[in-house]
Amino acid sequence: MVDLLPPAVGSGAAVVVMQNGLGVEAEVAALVPGNPVLGGLSFLCSNKIGPGHIRHIDYGQVRFGAFSTTGSSAGVTAEMKAIGADFEAAGIPVVLEEDLNTARWKKLVWNIPYNGLCTAHDLPTDGIMGRPDLADEVAVLMAEVLRAAEACGAEIAPEFAASMRADTIRMGAYLPSMLIDRRESRPLELEAIYRRPLAAARQAGVACPRIEALATRLQDLV
Repeated sequence: MVDLLPPAVGSGAAVVVMQNGLGVEAEVAALVPGNPVLGGLSFLCSNKIGPGHIRHIDYGQVRFGAFSTTGSSAGVTAEMKAIGADFEAAGIPVVLEEDLNTARWKKLVWNIPYNGLCTAHDLPTDGIMGRPDLADEVAVLMAEVLRAAEACGAEIAPEFAASMRADTIRMGAYLPSMLIDRRESRPLELEAIYRRPLAAARQAGVACPRIEALATRLQDLV
């Protein structure tokens, strides 16, 4: 990305970062300091099954938020509206987020428990939710994410976690991207999904022992 992105981005062009985890926009913004950077968060079920070949399984909403170097809410920008309109014209539902930080933590409410537990136990999402002990662990992990998010300035309603669990039950036997990466012997997204959120929580004075334990277990799989 360091070599490819800067020469490919024209003056004033917006860059959309559609990756999981925390802090990914800051990395891109450092490479293209004169360009607006947006975070794109995909709330969908899809799996890569070959080069340039993605299987869309369920859901499909994309949320956009504007990156701010100060970390504060950037509101809804002109670039967000323009790119959102392009996605909607293609039939993709879009939400324009006032606060990218909150949107990123919302995605982590799902990514931290399900990517991690599915990968650690080599189970799809229905296998996790079908075991009472693991379903309970999902709830505990989500509660830790919510506490960390609040300490880091994200405003997430308490009922959001329960809605994520209900949506996951409805999606059936889904294989999260990290589980597929492990099965395919590819690198795991531990930095953005676990290490950076844990570091942010520690800096805010919040302990997340269950997330720490899960991250350690995943590191042992690498």
